[in-house]
Amino acid sequence: MLGLPEDAALGRPLDESLAGIPDMGRILLDTLLRKETVKRQDLRWTRGGETRVLGYSTLLIQDPHGQVVGAGITFQDITQFQKK
Repeated sequence: MLGLPEDAALGRPLDESLAGIPDMGRILLDTLLRKETVKRQDLRWTRGGETRVLGYSTLLIQDPHGQVVGAGITFQDITQFQKK
């Protein structure tokens, strides 16, 4: 969906792996720094000259002791549902 190679994120910094979608990296970093999730927002980005809309939410990843150790994002392409 994002047009990234399968191994784009393996062993690479976030800003490098998501270079084509820099807002997504900022959203993840903000979630981690604030330790606050985002519920159902839209993200517009351009791929191959076409603007796409992703609906997303973020999540915090915790270790067994409840310490925040990372952040994640779930998303779906909702372009077809947006008004033109």
